[in-house]
Amino acid sequence: MRTLWTFLVQVLNPDWPCRAAVAQVLAEQAAQEHDRPPHRLSFARTMQHLHAAAPYLWLFAGRLKARGLYQLLLSWIARDILPYRPNRIEPRAVKRRPKEYALLNRPRHEMRIALLRA
Repeated sequence: MRTLWTFLVQVLNPDWPCRAAVAQVLAEQAAQEHDRPPHRLSFARTMQHLHAAAPYLWLFAGRLKARGLYQLLLSWIARDILPYRPNRIEPRAVKRRPKEYALLNRPRHEMRIALLRA
């Protein structure tokens, strides 16, 4: 557990760009501990909760209070479940080129079907 706190102290530093990776790990752990489907947890809300709790995790790092705060953070993350939206697939294409994606030159519903078949 000590290595987790050392990791969090280093990564929760506001100057570090790794918060997105930490947020994904926290969402995964919250999903496991609270029996939630991980793909239904809100990434944006996880980032907001992490941003709100980071100073306190930093302040209480290595203490018993930090462990309780960490469990509270996981419960906050687990509460933010996204609505069930079946068949929600958006094609990864744009109408004009920055050349990374294919052109959107067919109707979206046709491209969705092509994505599902691939």
